[in-house]
Amino acid sequence: MRRMLRSSSLRFRRRLTTSTIFTNISQTTFGALREFAGPDPRLKSLEGALQAERDEANALRSEIESIRLEQEQQEEAAKKAEASTYDPILGKMIADLGDKKLYLASVETLQEIPMWEKQRAFRDERAKAIASDKKNSVVKNTFPGILTAYRFKQTQKIGLLDGQHRLGAFKHMTKNGK
Repeated sequence: MRRMLRSSSLRFRRRLTTSTIFTNISQTTFGALREFAGPDPRLKSLEGALQAERDEANALRSEIESIRLEQEQQEEAAKKAEASTYDPILGKMIADLGDKKLYLASVETLQEIPMWEKQRAFRDERAKAIASDKKNSVVKNTFPGILTAYRFKQTQKIGLLDGQHRLGAFKHMTKNGK
């Protein structure tokens, strides 16, 4: 039995020694190989791909921010342009011909424009006759010609220069619901 005990003790030492030696050798060898070969090329490749993705994401974020800023500037410019082409009384400007501007005005705001009486006196009977003729006309809700208004630069006051009878007829028609 002593012999068995001795024999198993020797085997255990050999295993322990062999195992320890192998571990020490493998760690040393792999450490030396790592130092010699560098990091795992797959790891380096994946890290490079990850950095490339980060760079691309940052570039896309910058592009998105640039587009948003450009869009905000365009919207602001459009609002300014719209504000400069809109008059609270005359409505939306549809053409700027230099010294003349054409507006698309609503009936409600046109009725508020005072008529200029120095060129031709406004006669309500004439406006009623035009309204009656238009009521009996085949073509409804239109008037021939245009209305001409003026605005004083100093006071910004607006008045109707030409078309006062047509506007008067239109007032009669809207008052009577025609």
